[in-house]
Amino acid sequence: KPGPSAADIVQVQGSGDDARRVRVHRAVLSAVSPVLRGRFGGDFGDACGDVVRAESESSDIVQAVVAFAYLGKCVVMLSDLAALWRLADFWCFEPLMEAVEGVWRGLPVVRSLHALSGFGEDDAIPQGWMVTVLGTVTSGFERAAVLLGSIEDRHIAWRFLKDVHDLLNELPVVALDRLRGWMCRDASLGQQIEAFMVAALQRASATEDVRRLHANAMRAWLPEHCIARIVEQLTAAG
Repeated sequence: KPGPSAADIVQVQGSGDDARRVRVHRAVLSAVSPVLRGRFGGDFGDACGDVVRAESESSDIVQAVVAFAYLGKCVVMLSDLAALWRLADFWCFEPLMEAVEGVWRGLPVVRSLHALSGFGEDDAIPQGWMVTVLGTVTSGFERAAVLLGSIEDRHIAWRFLKDVHDLLNELPVVALDRLRGWMCRDASLGQQIEAFMVAALQRASATEDVRRLHANAMRAWLPEHCIARIVEQLTAAG
């Protein structure tokens, strides 16, 4: 049986010193990406050429995207998930975007909190990825506040508090400032963090939990209006 002709194969080139080219069937890229399907069928340079450039991402990310296109799975470092999502988004490769988002949401919430602390207001973060990270942090604090009301599962929330405290204690001042800025800009995020802090302060009895809740780092990342509302709610509750 004859193999694929040269016209059936394209090479996807990433960035980096090696700038490796990954060979892939044109039909496979067309099947998973409406963007590339349009290029191959239109008047773009990619329609006739045998190289697709993805120079904003590394060759390893390109290789991972191609692997997912063929196999429905790929292996990357956790630190590369954002880049993997970014290229999938650029090519409108929705199954891969959904898979990356699912993996991310399954990670500890503090990883998303850490990622959020690195996002500046003016950074070019894709909107969809920002929604994923913000949503993970927001739902994580909401879930932890609910768990504090459960006698059986309360220990999970106290472990969450420890993880948050330890992360905040390690972050530089500029990262804490970024988190404070996100709480000011995203009302839902601020509300869920406030709710968790109120519930934790009301129920804390163990010395270590009380110490963590009153640590400098736990106060430093909260906007003044959040602190005022937390105090108001605690006072009203008596």
